[in-house]
Amino acid sequence: MKKLALLLICAYSCLFLAGCADESEYDIDFTKLSATMVSAQLEKIMGSKVDYVGQIMKISGAFDPYFVEGLNSTLMYIMIDCPSGCAKFMEFKSDNHSYPNDYPSQGTMIEIIGEFKVYIQPGYSDLFPYLHISELRIIG
Repeated sequence: MKKLALLLICAYSCLFLAGCADESEYDIDFTKLSATMVSAQLEKIMGSKVDYVGQIMKISGAFDPYFVEGLNSTLMYIMIDCPSGCAKFMEFKSDNHSYPNDYPSQGTMIEIIGEFKVYIQPGYSDLFPYLHISELRIIG
């Protein structure tokens, strides 16, 4: 009888604790944050990029491709509006999309989901952050 009671208590405890778990599929969901919190979170990430490598993030903003003549390449950015009129940009890359065919026009509102990564650009010593996206969705 004591074993049955102990088993029931353990089972109930497991169910109770499972109900408290964070069910978010993203480590950081910027779409759920206020503009002030988005700005603060981005500043925090940029200050310690390596700490965020591997985290899954969801971000919405305006699509902004940018041609870099020195690289002879177009980089994809999402522009995120922040308080006081400033804008933050996050580069993103995709294995499944090619520019310009698979992307919307500049300024289109998009939502992206991806893994945070960093790279070193030749000639620079800084780490450049980007999202390796698994999903791109047009939202407006």
